Amino acid sequence: AEIVLEIIKIQIEREEYKAAFKLIQDLEERTDLETDETIDLVLSKAECLIWMDRADEAEGILTESLRTVEGRDNADDRVLAQFNLKLGKVFCYCSERNIPKAFAYYFRAYQISLKFPVVDELSAHTAFNLGKIYNWMRYSIDAVQYFEIAHEFFEKSSDTKKMALVFFELGITYKEQNNLELAKSYLEKSLHLYQSVKLSKMAQRVRQEIAVSVIAEQQPALAVRELLDCAKEFEKSGDMVRVGYTYARIAAILVDEKQYTEAKRYLTLAGIMFEEGKRDPRLAYLYQVQAQYELASKDYDESIRLSIKSSEQFDMMGLHRESAESLRVTVTAYRAKGEVEQAFQISDRIYELLSGSHVSSYQF
Repeated sequence: AEIVLEIIKIQIEREEYKAAFKLIQDLEERTDLETDETIDLVLSKAECLIWMDRADEAEGILTESLRTVEGRDNADDRVLAQFNLKLGKVFCYCSERNIPKAFAYYFRAYQISLKFPVVDELSAHTAFNLGKIYNWMRYSIDAVQYFEIAHEFFEKSSDTKKMALVFFELGITYKEQNNLELAKSYLEKSLHLYQSVKLSKMAQRVRQEIAVSVIAEQQPALAVRELLDCAKEFEKSGDMVRVGYTYARIAAILVDEKQYTEAKRYLTLAGIMFEEGKRDPRLAYLYQVQAQYELASKDYDESIRLSIKSSEQFDMMGLHRESAESLRVTVTAYRAKGEVEQAFQISDRIYELLSGSHVSSYQF
């Protein structure tokens, strides 16, 4: 069983989830597994289910297993941390995406990891994930703190892929702080590391962020060209949702540049790539950009409809900062129509969202 479990971990690392899942099902038939092997099997199964778009099933098996572990005398802290960490991941990717729940599980995992005698791979991974969820929140200083814990360990262990991911998140963190020089520095470090280990898909994600966060400010036309190159690479890998998200980000730049005809074309292309009704922050972002386009085109009623739709989707996921950002478009549209009372009512809602939330914009 030990050898098969190692093969499963390698397949998961290679993103060969269906092949790993088949081996997991074979192992589940065995009755001679040790307790630690059963735990590894459950965690590996959950990981596969998450990436096979079956995160809801992963939640079920993880919750049941966590109850079992918690019910034991002298429950193993490492196992508790692993289950909480995986449940946090579930709520980042399940159909009922719930960022506050994800944060709660990640934070609990981190609290448990503080009991470990030294910072090891699990505690570094836990700190990284908590930093990442803080990057979804307006607590960028806290995010840096947790990323530094992860950075120190991954640097000592010479884990290039993990270092690249930490640098990517730090780049986003400093973008949130409007420190574009540091943001650019970390994003470029991340890109270099991903290119060195030939992880093309992640390299394209970093290029996408550099284009939007750094290049677009001074050279919007170049940023659009960079994003189009990224979209081609995402298409080659079959990630059509990320293609759609990239088109939406292109459209946002073009709306800012008042190139409305081209913006409309990319919004139309982006819309084709998404499954309508699916809870995905990238789809909610598309509605937000569409609302901005309609506002610029003076179709205020359509802008109001789309911005409210975007806001509601973000709100359901617990992404209240993005929800408020969408409602700002609604307020502008109502004011343009001369409907001042409605604009005031929406402004009150924005205040409620921002005063009761810590969640801020994030590159999904």
